[in-house]
Amino acid sequence: MAAVLNFSHSYFSSQLNVSPVPSIAQLEESVNREEFKKKDLVGVNATVYVPLPKYFKKQSASSLSQYDVWYYLREGNDTEKVTAHHYDDLFKYQGQIYEFLVHDVLEYQGHRELASKALSWINGKGKNNKSTLVWDMGAGHGPDIQELRGNGFKGKVVGIDVCEPAKRSHYSDMPYTTHKYDDYFLGKASKSDEIKSALNAPPDLLIVGTVTPPDGAVEDVREIVDKMPSGGCVVINLPVNKDDSCQNMYQYLENSQNLRLQESSIYQHRLHMDGQPMDMRIQTYVVL
Repeated sequence: MAAVLNFSHSYFSSQLNVSPVPSIAQLEESVNREEFKKKDLVGVNATVYVPLPKYFKKQSASSLSQYDVWYYLREGNDTEKVTAHHYDDLFKYQGQIYEFLVHDVLEYQGHRELASKALSWINGKGKNNKSTLVWDMGAGHGPDIQELRGNGFKGKVVGIDVCEPAKRSHYSDMPYTTHKYDDYFLGKASKSDEIKSALNAPPDLLIVGTVTPPDGAVEDVREIVDKMPSGGCVVINLPVNKDDSCQNMYQYLENSQNLRLQESSIYQHRLHMDGQPMDMRIQTYVVL
């Protein structure tokens, strides 16, 4: 989840007509023109400015990909442009930037879909709610567990992520982190001795919320799935198109002898920055 991605697209408002990093006065003007939305962060002298659909030219809409997500961050007297897939930056300040950008502006729905599929499996199996162990891979600051607990799930939930600021954000006292993971592993399942040891008591249900699993995530998912009991469940988010960023994950899922596809559906994951819907595929597998 904390991979740093490089971007080939940069978009600057024709109305700003400035260098890539505009002045605060220019950003404030763009807020007044409803081209940007801003948030003053709590407890720190910093402000986030996020471009809105009005900012983007119509001819740019078709070229925006799911990776084209960025914002301006003012800290004191300094302002910089930050891509949203620099997760260490995105999750600092107790996850406030993530909440504002992803949940508020881009209307992220992935956590609700993942939790809904997970709860559907639990309830459909008639399993004892309290005895079901869930691992949440790509846990971030915990939106999945907020949905699980908010819908009455009482079992143990363990978070896994490689982004240390995301874990810190989860254990903050912000209102969007009310429900806490019972445990939270920092690292990759295929490399972490701590996670491998924890797999002596494997999960019944694995949630993989990583939007575009890098190649390494295949080994992490395999490490966990191979230890899961027969009849267990995997719920995973995937890009609709099998592009280079997730081709290996699709190949693993399609060829695995330990998994059987139970359900596949497409949903509106969030918005692109230009306001167009961004669809994702969510798939549910039964462990054989």
